[in-house]
Amino acid sequence: PVTPSSALGCATPPPNSIPAAVPAPPLSGAPRLPGQHAAPLLQRRAAAPPPPVVDVQAQLNAKLAPLMQILGHQFRDITILHHALTHSSSKGQANASQYDNERMEFLGDSVLCLAMAEWLYEKYPEGDEGLMSKLKSHLVSTKNMAIIAADNRIQDFMILGGSGVDAARRNERLICSALEAVTGAVFLDAGFNAARGMLRRIFYEQMRNLDARETMEEDAKSTLQEYLQTNYHVLPRHESFLHDDAGDKIYITVIKAKSIVLGEGMGKS
Repeated sequence: PVTPSSALGCATPPPNSIPAAVPAPPLSGAPRLPGQHAAPLLQRRAAAPPPPVVDVQAQLNAKLAPLMQILGHQFRDITILHHALTHSSSKGQANASQYDNERMEFLGDSVLCLAMAEWLYEKYPEGDEGLMSKLKSHLVSTKNMAIIAADNRIQDFMILGGSGVDAARRNERLICSALEAVTGAVFLDAGFNAARGMLRRIFYEQMRNLDARETMEEDAKSTLQEYLQTNYHVLPRHESFLHDDAGDKIYITVIKAKSIVLGEGMGKS
């Protein structure tokens, strides 16, 4: 009998037989041996190397090592010092801490005032409250703190953002705030004794040469000058002259703002 397969000239395979699998042609590269199958394309690609592990602590330690040497304090947690040096203007920068230093500045200000008060109490055993208060005000003033901070290169390690970074590193208020924050950082890292030691180290020369009388006189002049500049946009003018009364010489000094006499004083010198 004629079957559809024989009518078309096709050989009918025996019953229960399975045709042999025909290997797929290779996708690329050298020809394969019979029976060898092509590996999937993704398997034949080389695996990408894992990203390098960044040791942030080691990087910060290396970057801030010169400052720690200046301060004389090796931080156990270097991220605290990094935090203290980060100004709010640097938000979003790759080298900035997650938080700015304003809270640490608040803490450092209190630690600083306590350390200076204790030091003055020791230095002037006979000094009254008024004297020590005025000396402490001088030591922790923005102007004086900026001098101490600049002498110890605090500004070189500040993390700032925005335009005018170079000018910001010379800004007395910002430099003073950074030193307060660094004081708070030392306190958080190792306690009050460590913070006191750091402050006595960087203030040592100034405290050793501190003259109570000169400091109080200078502060009075600075206070008057700042007041007149802020409120009246003028500077005080000092006029001195000698009064000789039968050989008894008396020096008289008058302080004026424009033509207005603000005060006068006299003495033997």
